Amino acid sequence: NLYKFLINSSPIQGKDGTTQGVLITLDDITELEEHNTNLQTMVRRLEESQTKIQQQNKELHFLANRDSLTGCLNRRSFNEQFERVFKEAKKTNSELACIMADLDHFKRVNDTYGHAVGDEVIKLLAEILHANTRKNDLVGRYGGEEFFVVLPGLTVEEAFVVAERIRLRIKDESANRFKDGPIVTVSSGIASIKDNPDNPAALNRFADEALYIAKESGRNRVIRWQYDTQYGVHAQLKVKGCETTTESVSEIADLKPE
Repeated sequence: NLYKFLINSSPIQGKDGTTQGVLITLDDITELEEHNTNLQTMVRRLEESQTKIQQQNKELHFLANRDSLTGCLNRRSFNEQFERVFKEAKKTNSELACIMADLDHFKRVNDTYGHAVGDEVIKLLAEILHANTRKNDLVGRYGGEEFFVVLPGLTVEEAFVVAERIRLRIKDESANRFKDGPIVTVSSGIASIKDNPDNPAALNRFADEALYIAKESGRNRVIRWQYDTQYGVHAQLKVKGCETTTESVSEIADLKPE
């Protein structure tokens, strides 16, 4: 066995002040040292356990707020954050635009190439959405092949440029990634807080109505929502991505994602 001692020494002095010897005492601290070692080990394990728990909590928080397939915000988390940024934009009277994006003919992709390829197409769109937005933008998977993007501080014209870039990228990237098909396209509807929605749900509805028009008018295009004051119906202000487009976006400044 290994024993540990605490050694103390003190001089033994004579009457004349000279050192006559040394008094040495030995205290057995073996048990105390073992207790200290065990305590240090316990503290280290507790610290490691705390770090592991914190990491697991981060992972659980991520999983609770993210879509498992794409890593985008899930619908619940997206709506919570959308509510926050909408209120902030209303309070400060600042710009805020949103994009509702939906893959065209996605059922045909699943039926022709299988659901595994369909999942890869959905993940590709999510990658492109994240690559073309900023850190403070909200990118959520709203359901199936439909995604919703909120762009704080951007005008509807600037959001239009972002949506158009996404439209072009998904077609090109799918052609490069899936050599034997499918080549997929995306339709998008955009709306702005300056369209005077009463709440986030109304702004969501505006973008969704613009998306519906994009689908009905031929797909693979971006539609901007506007209320038609003459007829009292929802109508598109701009149409992009189709052969009949006459208006150019070249005058709109190209927005670089942060």
